[in-house]
Amino acid sequence: MPKTEKKPEVTLSVGAFYYALNNPGEGVDFDASSYDNIVKSPVIKKVGMKETGESTPVKASGINYMTVSSKSDEELTVEVVAFAPDDLAKFRGDTVSESGLITDSVAPVKPFFACGFPIEKSNGQSEYRWYPKCQLVENTGDVETKEDSFKEQNKTLTIKAYAFNDKSIKTSVDTELSSFPAGLTEEAFFSKVITSDADLASVIPEGA
Repeated sequence: MPKTEKKPEVTLSVGAFYYALNNPGEGVDFDASSYDNIVKSPVIKKVGMKETGESTPVKASGINYMTVSSKSDEELTVEVVAFAPDDLAKFRGDTVSESGLITDSVAPVKPFFACGFPIEKSNGQSEYRWYPKCQLVENTGDVETKEDSFKEQNKTLTIKAYAFNDKSIKTSVDTELSSFPAGLTEEAFFSKVITSDADLASVIPEGA
């Protein structure tokens, strides 16, 4: 039989950070069909992605019969050069008064939000990715004195992405796939938080 040779594209860079606060109705804390306006912010230096879960081997007749795996959430470590202070305050669960005073809380109720980013690859290929149900876990960063030459003083946002339905934590499309929707652009994909095939179909330009 002839061999199949595959040469996938290599990752070149991460693109802009897209996010939108979830806007649930009264009596619920999350609604996968309701978000505020999407913000595009070209601030990302680096994104770390770590899936959390466990795998349990099932033994029968003296052998490993199968392995049962579960994935509970995914942790994103997003290093940014800056971040909009009003949006960061919302993610942290801080209170912003009409006079502009920001007060934090030792036990804030942090809202859910969606976040996503494109992953740029060689030869013009890309992956577009959404995490529809996220919460900010930690916001860290140091401030140093000014030196003679400029030095970046970055923040790191630790974000937990949870399952937004009964089985999925994220959605994505990849231009390397043969099933990639023709005509879909980064701008179109990130014009809406994508949680289903119907959402994806709704952002594909007509006539594409």
